Amino acid sequence: MRQRRLAKIITEWQYGLLRTVSIKKRLFIIWGVVLLLMNFALFAMLSSTINNHEAYVSMRCTQLVNAVADQVKAGITSLLSVTKYPVVQINFLPTDTYNYLAHPDSYSKNVLYSDLEYKSTMLFEQNREIRLIAVFDLNGSGSYVKNNKKYTYMISPNQQPLQGGVINNEPWFADTLPEKGSPLVLRPDEVELNGIYLSDKEEMLFVSRAIMSVESFEPIGVILAAVDVSVGTAVYEESKVFDDQRLGFFDADGKLLMGSMSQASVDAFLAALGTSTNGSPAGSFRLTVKGKDFLYHYSSSLDGYYFVLETPYRQILSDVIRQKMILFAALFVGCILLGLAIIAIVRSIVRPVKSLADTCNDIVQKEDFSISIADPFCDELSELTAAFNAMTRRIEYLIYDVYEKNMELTDTQLQLLRSQVNPHFLYNTLETIRTKAYLSGQQELSDMTLLLVNLLRYGISAPAKPVSVEEEILKLQEYIALQHQLYGDRFTVSVNIEPEILGCKMHKFVLQPLVENALYHGVNDMKSIGAVDVLGYADGDRIIFQITDNGSGIPGELLEDLREYMENKNEKFTSIGLKNVHRRIRLLYGEPYGVTIASEVNVGTMITVTLPLRRE
Repeated sequence: MRQRRLAKIITEWQYGLLRTVSIKKRLFIIWGVVLLLMNFALFAMLSSTINNHEAYVSMRCTQLVNAVADQVKAGITSLLSVTKYPVVQINFLPTDTYNYLAHPDSYSKNVLYSDLEYKSTMLFEQNREIRLIAVFDLNGSGSYVKNNKKYTYMISPNQQPLQGGVINNEPWFADTLPEKGSPLVLRPDEVELNGIYLSDKEEMLFVSRAIMSVESFEPIGVILAAVDVSVGTAVYEESKVFDDQRLGFFDADGKLLMGSMSQASVDAFLAALGTSTNGSPAGSFRLTVKGKDFLYHYSSSLDGYYFVLETPYRQILSDVIRQKMILFAALFVGCILLGLAIIAIVRSIVRPVKSLADTCNDIVQKEDFSISIADPFCDELSELTAAFNAMTRRIEYLIYDVYEKNMELTDTQLQLLRSQVNPHFLYNTLETIRTKAYLSGQQELSDMTLLLVNLLRYGISAPAKPVSVEEEILKLQEYIALQHQLYGDRFTVSVNIEPEILGCKMHKFVLQPLVENALYHGVNDMKSIGAVDVLGYADGDRIIFQITDNGSGIPGELLEDLREYMENKNEKFTSIGLKNVHRRIRLLYGEPYGVTIASEVNVGTMITVTLPLRRE
């Protein structure tokens, strides 16, 4: 009990304290608290963003340099293997290529051609990125096989002989011989091949190796092979993090073999790597070159060679600073938006309440309940406004609509009372005519008069009293029989009514004017036999009658005018049958019920009557 009392006291104290402060001040206090929390959260996000971005860039760069290294390393490794084939011993016997180079006087050049073509076919199958294998003697004479089909499984090598005295004078040829069989990796611009055309040469790397005599360990020839490294270049171009990153592939002496790193950057990297005691084959470090900071990610997975990705450190800082500026801007904009939101919230509460109060005063002063409040929103105040509008509409309906409808019904009843004198006189006169026609032997005229008398009696007796659907259909069939007496077989009328609705109640003369309209306006002018179908059925809590004819139909513009005429929106027609039926149904049953018209030219017209399903 004490705890409940204490909690109640605290709640009442908080409530009383808050009620002493205006809503505007309460909202501004909330604004200040939210602002402090936003600042704290944003500063925490800044610190986390800086660290995460640096780690992300480093991860991307490491992945990129390793991906390029793997592609290029695979190609270089293939070349290093391929250039060994002339001295590889098979069953401890020298190869035909070696025999020709070591003993040119004892072997024909055809031996070189055949051996090179045979070996290269297998090598191309195993290493599809290899583009060229060429073997030369010390005079520059020899043969080559090249593969120009980069992505084709079937290899079609092109083997050609080479004349001596040209290639052996090239610098790369002379530089290869002193290496004593060690491989020499060459850039495309270092290799001149007179008589050998290679497409896309700039996308290749070359490896040359001196073929050494096993007896004297002196050079007896040179083998040159080329590999396509465009895949590695494409990986770099597609995956680099920044546009001004630079890639470098160079040897331990600083000779740049691939990429766009400057020589100064290469030298600085090797110097910094030389002072490092880490000895790791891959890693990263930050270095200043010519007053600019760079971040280097490297891999030395190929012995004696380095794959390096050079990233200007200012790019990383720029991204971080840009993110900081975005966050600060977001904080500033967020504060402004929050302030505007607080003002908007205050207005959104005060204005609807004031509008509601002003509308109440207007209704009282003007005694006009048609005044409503426009509020297209969907909050609690909108619900209050909607309830207020519904209340005023209900009051207006009770004051005006019910009164006007009662007046219209009273006027209709007075008109019916006034019109009963003439129909009674006409009824008695028709009875006299029918009797004389019968006595004179004119049976057809007597039958027609009887049908007309029955219809008049049906209309005169208790016109406002509901009748069953079955009775309304019976009188409709008498009207149809009368029309057949007048017009013969110029038309047919089919009546199909669900038995379930025959006992339902409806008012008199709903269907007859509509069938009459179909006969006179739908099928009267047809040269062929006209057809009118009357269909009645239950649809949930409604009764539907459909009167359809196969007449000429109603043009679209005229149909729209007729629909508006039935709603009292124009006075373009003099016919009152359709309109009267529609207005009577609306007055008796309300808005959801009435008559609708659908028509299509040269097809026909369908009139639909909707009534409430009532058993009593």
